[in-house]
Amino acid sequence: MFAEERAKLALIEGRLRGVVAGARAQAAAIQAGADAPAAEAISRAAGALEAAALGPLEEMKQRLDRTGAELRAAADQASAALDALEQQGIGQIQALLAQIQAAVSGALEALAALRAAVRALPREVMPPIDALSQKLDELSSLAAAGVALLDGVMSQGVAALGAIPAASLPKPLVDPTMAAIQGALDAALPSIARGAKTAGEQLAALGRQIEGQIAAVKGQVLGQLDAFVGATTAQIDAVMSPVVAQLQAIERQTGALVAQIGAQVDSVETQTVAYIQGAKAQVPPAVDALVGRLGAQIDAAERQIQEVAAGARARAAAAAGAARRSGATVTAEAPERGPDVTDVEETRSKKTGSIPRPRGQSG
Repeated sequence: MFAEERAKLALIEGRLRGVVAGARAQAAAIQAGADAPAAEAISRAAGALEAAALGPLEEMKQRLDRTGAELRAAADQASAALDALEQQGIGQIQALLAQIQAAVSGALEALAALRAAVRALPREVMPPIDALSQKLDELSSLAAAGVALLDGVMSQGVAALGAIPAASLPKPLVDPTMAAIQGALDAALPSIARGAKTAGEQLAALGRQIEGQIAAVKGQVLGQLDAFVGATTAQIDAVMSPVVAQLQAIERQTGALVAQIGAQVDSVETQTVAYIQGAKAQVPPAVDALVGRLGAQIDAAERQIQEVAAGARARAAAAAGAARRSGATVTAEAPERGPDVTDVEETRSKKTGSIPRPRGQSG
């Protein structure tokens, strides 16, 4: 974090240390040239610059460290808050889902019981109806067999009469026989007819009775079925209406919960981002101001050091030139008279402007 600002501080610190190191090197060189005041002035300027600049630089580094730590802590705190909101929301939504599951499970259990009852109804009702249908089939078969039997008897009687050769027999012989046969037929056929009639009437009465009973049972069954269907429908409505209402309420609660959690998350994110951006926005201007101020201080100190060094070099060059000129003058005047050390010192003092030593003192 703050990599650009740290790079700026490192750059100005590198320049500072370079200027201080160069000044101290110049001070050492000037000290070796016997210009102690200039060397001391350069050393003091370098030390003052270093003391004035390193403190603010270190303080700004610490500020960057503190700000970075605070921003990371804020981000971690926001992340923890978002995690807490997420866990809270998940827990509440799971609770709502549990309510939904309980409601749906209860409805499914009730519907399963109703479905089982409806499916069991045909299995309970149809066996007696199937048995009745079988009895009716047997009765129909019995009636058909009776009719067939009567038809057979009639056919046999007619065939027997047709087989008698009445035309070829003597009349006195045939008449009694025919009379006897006719008497037997007259006696049997009414009985058979009455029996057939009675059986037909009984079958017809039984059919009407069974038809009435079937109609009565059908009416009862249909009424019971209508009552059963109505009661079952009422039960289904009674179960489904609360379930639907509960599901709708849970849906509204879930929507409100999601909106609430979303608003809380947005609030945490907005506050965290605003805090981080505000804190980060304060750092670059402070770093730029410090770098500019230190740059100006370094420029001023560097000019001062260079001026002192240039003065020292100028004085050293002048002293060297005066020494060379003084040596040439002594060599030219030596044949006429030999000046003593005092004369040489006076001549040197006039040329260099230094204070001559009193006569009688040796160097």
